[in-house]
Amino acid sequence: MFCNREQLATAQCKKKTRARTFVIGALTIAGAVFGVLCATGAAVARKVVGPAPRREPLTIVAVDRNSVGATLSLHSSPETLAPGEYGIVYDQGRGHARLGEALTSDKTHHIVTRPIVKWNGEFPTAGMSARWTGMTALTPEDTGFSARDVDLAVECGTAPAWLFSPSPETNSGEGTWAIHIHGRNSSRGSVMRTIPVFDSLGITSLVVSYRNDNDASPSADGKSLLGQTEWRDVDVALKYAIGHGAKRVILVGWSMGASIALRLITMSHHSSVVVGATLIAPVVDWRDSIRTGARRLGIPNALAKFSVWMLETRPFHRLVGLKDPFSLNELNWIRAAEKLSIPLLLFHSPGDTVASFTLSRALARQRPDLVRLVQLPSAPHSLEWNRAPGICESELREWVSHLTQAGPNPSRDGATNKCSM
Repeated sequence: MFCNREQLATAQCKKKTRARTFVIGALTIAGAVFGVLCATGAAVARKVVGPAPRREPLTIVAVDRNSVGATLSLHSSPETLAPGEYGIVYDQGRGHARLGEALTSDKTHHIVTRPIVKWNGEFPTAGMSARWTGMTALTPEDTGFSARDVDLAVECGTAPAWLFSPSPETNSGEGTWAIHIHGRNSSRGSVMRTIPVFDSLGITSLVVSYRNDNDASPSADGKSLLGQTEWRDVDVALKYAIGHGAKRVILVGWSMGASIALRLITMSHHSSVVVGATLIAPVVDWRDSIRTGARRLGIPNALAKFSVWMLETRPFHRLVGLKDPFSLNELNWIRAAEKLSIPLLLFHSPGDTVASFTLSRALARQRPDLVRLVQLPSAPHSLEWNRAPGICESELREWVSHLTQAGPNPSRDGATNKCSM
């Protein structure tokens, strides 16, 4: 049987129509899949740059208050049983209490009891929800040291700071200031664990805030850029310190605050006065930290990588709500180790599942001329100081004393740095 020309043309037309339909269908499916991928990736990426939910997963089991003092009981966990002093935030963030070392541990009922050293807000009661924290002081008054409020004019508006002047009997560090920088989703109260050491050395401390931290004015997009832009607010604080007599400045950065400090050291026009930086639980590579966090949440590695790509790529960054894309290479201090030029003291623990201890060790090995790494007993992220305060305080005091005795800037002036791993 043979087809005439008309039948052949019709068959070819149907074949082309089927092919065209297949292509359109395939493109439609691919577009839909890509759309879903973009939406899912953007949702993951927004978790990186947006504020973290402030959940209170703990429940206060019992509170005992008498003429001698007060105690608070919680369900036992590695967190609540850990050695050291800690804090809890309770009553939906309206209250805060400092808790001392564990007094008793009921292994039968899995209850731990700790003394209440100090509290802010309503006194805690049984049944209240709570959140465990390393923040043992909420206000300057909680530290036992006096401070005055300073409002710094920054790009986005105002960034309030606390200025701690050293006690008159310890005022031997004239001309030396410490600028304390808190981490992401934290507050100024979280960094005050280091204030006593600097006060004992007669050093002025400035505890700063920065855009989108709930203290300072927010940026236009309200998103955290993980230190990429926040350093400019701390740069204003550095300029303030210089204008008020600082000849030497030591930066103290916690978690993301460490990333801000490193950015400040390499970017600021005022960095010549910075003689060293102490970094506690530092994030030295944000790409690694984002992927680690995603794995901890059960997010597939491929999706985590795609989310990071969206953060860094125009125009996909706008799906995340960012005004400008990230440049995560600029926040990788393992890669940029050669840019560092001042002594660094790192406090970190292998128990940190947020910021990799392995990367801190890699940085110390890359720059043994500048970096001293103090490995602390296993502790969750940013709780290293609470877990081993004696080690931290003695190491910090010795290191700072060496810096202040070495002159204006020991590294840049060519002096030998003795702070190696």
